[in-house]
Amino acid sequence: MKFKDMYPRNAEYLYASDFDGRDVTLTFADPAVTQEPGMRGKVANIWHFVETPKVYRGVPKTNGVCARALFGDETDDWAGHKITLYPAPDTSGLADDGLCIRVKGSPEIAGNLVFKAQIGESKQTFTLVPTKKSSAAVKETPSEPEPIVDPDTGEVADGPDDLLPDGEGEETDA
Repeated sequence: MKFKDMYPRNAEYLYASDFDGRDVTLTFADPAVTQEPGMRGKVANIWHFVETPKVYRGVPKTNGVCARALFGDETDDWAGHKITLYPAPDTSGLADDGLCIRVKGSPEIAGNLVFKAQIGESKQTFTLVPTKKSSAAVKETPSEPEPIVDPDTGEVADGPDDLLPDGEGEETDA
């Protein structure tokens, strides 16, 4: 068994590996941001997008300050705005695949946006850039196929041919 199979990813969440190594521009949905209880009594911030049913859960402050610099302090006003995200090496060591999601910029800005923000105990300088109007799509996680159930017996089939009467569906030499 692979380690990743012991801890499967939640198909409802957006991961950096969903980007296939490319920048992805997404449009904030309405609501753009929600919150739910997170780990160790903290709140988990969640970003919602128009282009995918997946949500970006556990948005780090680094990405939050970038979105605030792009679209303002009121998250209710972010709906409809486009943000470009990209997969980056995860320096925290927390990601199973070694990647994290970062903000690159937006197709809505005309030039580089340089700003400083307090992250933890240090003040950091960020540069967000204008991005292309279109980009790669988010890779959807394949879901498990629904089991095939015989309506008469309730028996679960291994495949579609298991429910055919004997002799049907089998290949023959013609």
